[in-house]
Amino acid sequence: MKITLPIIKKWVPAVASGAVLAIMYLYLLNQQSPVRRLSAGFIYLYLWAFFSLAVFLMFNRLLSPRLSDYPTSWRRLWLAGCLGAGVWLAHNIPVRMLKPLEIVLPQSAIHKVIFLVSAGFGIGLLLFAASALFATLQTKSAAPAATRRMGWLLYALPMLLAWLIYLLAYWPGMMSADSLNQWGQALSGHFTDHHPASHTFILWLLARIYPSPALVALVQILALGLLAGYILGFFETQGAPRPILWLASLVFALSPVNGTMVNTLWKDILYSTALLGFTFLAYRVGVTRGRWLEGRWNGVLLGLTGVLVSSFRHNGWPIVLATFLIMIVLYWKFWRGVAVAVVVFAAVFLFIRGPVYRFARVNTQGVYENAASSLFSLYSLAAEADPGSYAEGMIQSIRPLSSDWSCDLAAQYEAVKQKDGAGQRESLLQKGVNLIIRSPNLMYYYYTCRRSFLWIVWDPYGFIDNASHTRYLVDLNPYGIVHDSKLPFLRDRVSAFVYLTSTDNQISWLVWRPALYLYIFIFIIAVQAIKHRDLKLFIASAPLMLQAIGFTIAFTGPNFRLQYAIYLAALLFWPLLFTPKIVEPPQPSSAPLPHQAA
Repeated sequence: MKITLPIIKKWVPAVASGAVLAIMYLYLLNQQSPVRRLSAGFIYLYLWAFFSLAVFLMFNRLLSPRLSDYPTSWRRLWLAGCLGAGVWLAHNIPVRMLKPLEIVLPQSAIHKVIFLVSAGFGIGLLLFAASALFATLQTKSAAPAATRRMGWLLYALPMLLAWLIYLLAYWPGMMSADSLNQWGQALSGHFTDHHPASHTFILWLLARIYPSPALVALVQILALGLLAGYILGFFETQGAPRPILWLASLVFALSPVNGTMVNTLWKDILYSTALLGFTFLAYRVGVTRGRWLEGRWNGVLLGLTGVLVSSFRHNGWPIVLATFLIMIVLYWKFWRGVAVAVVVFAAVFLFIRGPVYRFARVNTQGVYENAASSLFSLYSLAAEADPGSYAEGMIQSIRPLSSDWSCDLAAQYEAVKQKDGAGQRESLLQKGVNLIIRSPNLMYYYYTCRRSFLWIVWDPYGFIDNASHTRYLVDLNPYGIVHDSKLPFLRDRVSAFVYLTSTDNQISWLVWRPALYLYIFIFIIAVQAIKHRDLKLFIASAPLMLQAIGFTIAFTGPNFRLQYAIYLAALLFWPLLFTPKIVEPPQPSSAPLPHQAA
């Protein structure tokens, strides 16, 4: 083979990549058996050559023909994004840290950085290869399928049937203390807004039709099942193969997570359903490059869906408003559609929170104050603790390089704030200064101890809270509601599965931890953005990302029901990976045609 400059240019990235990958595998080999200086050098050279050849073949034989129609700028940005994501994932999967090599660098911290960067580089290359294969996938359906009138109902049938069987197994539905609190309000007609009263109104209405929790569970089943079926039906019009869509429908229907969650009477079920619908509409906006907003009633639909998201949980409205803001920035050309959505959202939401709440005499006193107190207790402690006090020392003990503090700090807040020096003499100005100085410590605390649930895929010390309510079924209550399973055999088997998968940290990450599903969903949307060559399509990930970031900033525990929408989106959107590649139509030439010139 003749060595030419173009060939050298092709080999240089492969050789550099091989060098980085060889570092990671040298660490892996060192973990299995000691390597000395001389043998380690030979092993490294062998690995370097092996991975250089592998990377060259992967890119120049497998991927280059598929990526030939992508501009160089796109490919570079794409690869850089994958490598950055790989380094992030290497820190959050997490990759098991290995003991340092006996050679080269003595500092363990430097070894950690080198290993994580090299591991992240390898993960990034795999992400690039996988995204390239999916983004350039050619399916048998070369063109999107025609819309089948009401055909989407067929995809909903497996879900409705399966979840009705689950309802019989957990008859009349599962209820925790929160569920019973709202049920009591629905029966009495005396409403408070601790749990959004707009959700309790639905319980009130259903209790007047048939005073049983089973009817509420049935409504939840219908809402989620019909929405999921409609989404899969839309994906069929995008070119997703029908066998893949039927597989998605069956997986979504038979998932014990969905079967038990949808039969638990929590506001989070309808909220997650509404947020799934809102995410789907954001995808519709992105996939049409904003043109969907020009539809006559689409702005109204988007606004009303935002009302549902905001009405079923108190953290919903910031997500909706932030998504609208991003949408109007990205699609300014279609600002009228976004404006209609904002006006409809504001008018209906404020009408419910105003006249409807007053008519129903909803008690809203202290709702947001109590929520803020529970979510931001450590921030309050940081602001109010007197300098030199026990509470201030507790905050100052949080140091990046210190090991004398515990992740149970938040649980100690109630006891600490009773101690002398917890803010009795602090002025408002001093509280502000304290908060600015001490917030970095708290952010590091939360990054280390509490962010795990949303961003770290596997955590040996993590736990899952509110993995449905199969362990307790129906809490003790004064309303005469008792558990009365019609299929106890199925109930026992499913409950055992839920308990095992939510308590065993070796497998809980695969079923209940939202981090895995958040990354899967982002990967799906990234592939779609590459297929359509439109980075604005990331608008589809905005609602779920805004929710995840919001709960990361707030001090919330590892509560699965708060993040249920992430699981739903990942489990429902994956057929998009199998939609055909989008081919851009050729641009018309500015030069006149021969007959025009004549």
